[in-house]
Amino acid sequence: MTTSSLLRSALRAGPAAACAAVLALAAPGTATAAAAHPGPMHRQHFDASSAHRFLVGFYGHRGPNRLHRTRDVTPELRRAAARTRTFDLLLCAQNTPVDIRVGRVVDSSFDRGRAQITTHWAGGRTQFFTAWVAADRYGTLRLSDVSCR
Repeated sequence: MTTSSLLRSALRAGPAAACAAVLALAAPGTATAAAAHPGPMHRQHFDASSAHRFLVGFYGHRGPNRLHRTRDVTPELRRAAARTRTFDLLLCAQNTPVDIRVGRVVDSSFDRGRAQITTHWAGGRTQFFTAWVAADRYGTLRLSDVSCR
């Protein structure tokens, strides 16, 4: 089939087909690759195990370091943590715990999940809070919310 006959038949099929034909002719091989890739506007699904690995890496054994606090937290939560002056919002505490354990991730829906975080303190005291993980539009996991109840 010649280029002009391909374009004529694509135009008869409709504007979308004509656009696809032009793209295919302009850059062979890239139109199919572009169609197969969902692009940055489609959120990526993550499973419970990847969310759990993220939270374990984020909290470590004693709490998030400065890099995690800036790179791995949503901008909204980062602003809320900066406004909270009386305690560390990301740890739901005033001090650094002796150890941190991440529970099972639940509600791992399309782009959000949550897990119970257990902080262990000197003297055997424990505290619990919930940490929420979300995938941004590029599929990168970030800490998106913390519930200190």
